[in-house]
Formats: sequence, C-alpha cells, structure tokens
Amino acid sequence: MAFNQYNSDGSRKFIFAAGAAGETNPGDVKEDYFKNVKSLHIMGSGLSISENSRKACYKAIKIVKKQNSNVIISFDPNLRPEMLDLNTIIKICNPVLESTTILLPSGEEAEMLAGVSGEKEACQKLLDKGPKIIVLKQGKDGCTIFTKDNVDGIIVPGFKANEIDPTGAGDSFGGAFIVGYLAGWDLKKAAKFANAVGALKVMSLGPMSDTTIEEVMKFMKERSKGKKSIFKNK
Repeated sequence: MAFNQYNSDGSRKFIFAAGAAGETNPGDVKEDYFKNVKSLHIMGSGLSISENSRKACYKAIKIVKKQNSNVIISFDPNLRPEMLDLNTIIKICNPVLESTTILLPSGEEAEMLAGVSGEKEACQKLLDKGPKIIVLKQGKDGCTIFTKDNVDGIIVPGFKANEIDPTGAGDSFGGAFIVGYLAGWDLKKAAKFANAVGALKVMSLGPMSDTTIEEVMKFMKERSKGKKSIFKNK
C-alpha cells in the first residue's frame, strides 16, 4: 500500500506499507503459470518490497527465458528511495536489466541506475547493461526511445492535457507501450499510443481509472488534426 503526497512544486513523497505483495515468495511461482507467455513485466517495487518477492521475480524471469528464448521482458524500475538505499536498489536491479527487452525509466531513474548525470548519457550507458530498447518517460514532453541503432534517441512528443492527477500515468504509459509493441507496431507508433494513454490518465482522479482503445484513438485523432496520422488504418 502506498500513500502519495503531492507538493506545490510538483514533487512527491511516498509512505509505503507492505501488504500481500510483500508475502509473495518463490514457491508461489509455478512453471505452469507461464506456458505460452509472450511477455513478462517486472516492477521495481516488486524487487524492493521484500527479499522473497525479489526472489520470486528472479525466478519468474528464469522460467520464461527457459520456456521461450524470444519472450519479451519489460522492466519499469519504479525506484523508491523510501523503500531501499540507492546502492541496494542498483544491486537488485542489475540482474533484471541483463534480461530486459524493454526498459521504461524516468530520467531520474535512468541516472540512478547508470550512475551518471544526464538522461541521454544515462540511457546510452544502460544499453550496455542488457536492455534492447529504452523508453525514457518524460511526462508531458512525451518520451525518447533509445536502441543500439539509435543511441541519440528518437523523440516522440507528448499530447497536451489538462492535468488533474498524474498518479499512475507512468504505469499506464508503460502498459500501453507494451501493448503496441506486442501488436507489432514500430517503436514510434507504440510510443505515440503510450503518450496518449498517459495523457488521458492524468485527466482523471486516482490511479485506478481506465479507458478504452476507442477513447484513446479518438483522443489522438482530435489532438492530431491537420497532421499526418500513423494510425489511419487502425
């Protein structure tokens, strides 16, 4: 459970209380659960909440890689210094980074994991740690995609939105990008879709609000009037 305090300058403060997630252990992770799985998503909070939960995440990664060498493993660092110190966070994240297909960090998280200043420099360094694709989340500014073939980054601008509550926007963004990637969309198209979902998320109160694919497409169409759409056939 997390209590989230927003300050007037836009900064946030969290208070965490371990719930049922902290009780997850390797024994809960069965190979049968992952049959025919195409993707596995790991959250940094799952690594940080308890040692048993962390071991369960590691076991899940090992199982899916054994069953399918082409499985997509996505990782949202979701770093919370309130839960663990920085050195420990980096140590427990490194084994996941080595197996990651898609890394979804904020700028601050990228710098923390890479140990360097500068978002671009951090993402370039993180590519050497294992991730094939790094999607740098940049809030209202959208995102930038880094790969070995595009180390300078592909900038995908965000959408204007009337922000009410940003809670959960990053998670929504990440989920949407993965949906697009698994659908076979190119990276820029998946990122634009994710930007739209993130923008819609901040326009409602609370972390649990949802939206439909039709609402997302309508939002993008309205915000892209006069521009060439990459979703014209969708």
